[in-house]
Amino acid sequence: MNAAIVHNSLWSARHGLLTLKAAGFAEVYKAGQMCMLSVSGGSIATDPLLRRPFAPYDINIPENTLSIIYAIAGRGTLLLSQQPVGTILSLSLPHGKPFTIVKNSKAALIAGGVGIAPMHFLAKTLHDSGCDLTLFYGAGTAAELYTPLKEGDLPYRLCLCTEDGTLGYKGAVTAIFEKEISSFGMCYTCGPKPMMKAVQALCAANNKPVELSLEETMACGIGVCAGCMVRIMEGETPVMKRCCTEGPVFDGHSVIW
Repeated sequence: MNAAIVHNSLWSARHGLLTLKAAGFAEVYKAGQMCMLSVSGGSIATDPLLRRPFAPYDINIPENTLSIIYAIAGRGTLLLSQQPVGTILSLSLPHGKPFTIVKNSKAALIAGGVGIAPMHFLAKTLHDSGCDLTLFYGAGTAAELYTPLKEGDLPYRLCLCTEDGTLGYKGAVTAIFEKEISSFGMCYTCGPKPMMKAVQALCAANNKPVELSLEETMACGIGVCAGCMVRIMEGETPVMKRCCTEGPVFDGHSVIW
């Protein structure tokens, strides 16, 4: 489908928020799934050719809008950051496996950096299912934390962490999560691999279920190119899975780092 940019701005030196308007996606999208989005429009709409994968940060059903958070990491995301309001981008969704939505549970969400992307909409979905939520959100410094999230009226408890102590708890986000892990019935995480590996270890040590949303480079988004393979344990056997179709969400205890 085609989607029109209605908002695009940077909230730090290399992080931005993009909002698109398109009809028909809200009814089929589930928290944790991805969209594949072109990064340019107009005369350069096919340069670069491949779309980029993003986990929607939020969906506004009445307004038919979808918002994503991006980090400028290369030419593609740099081009995306430069697209003006009104630009038409190519969008496809949903892709991949969503999070498991528990009901009436106490849940922890652990996010690092742009790993916050799927967590806000997940939190809204869990809130609607009657869950008591805490979002542990960390980054290296305050400037790397998503600014509107810090200022928003949220339906969940928010614990902010920065490694340099410029905002919130000083230290790794997993350190403050570890102090409270015993109280949670379900855990979810997305962010840098070392952080998710630490969350996995904490959940294993405390016998807590956990789901991970893995961030892998994806070319096609439909499982054809096999460029996003990850190692997963099935029983006692390690197997290769396609992150774009059999993920990006996996049972956290099955992921092999």
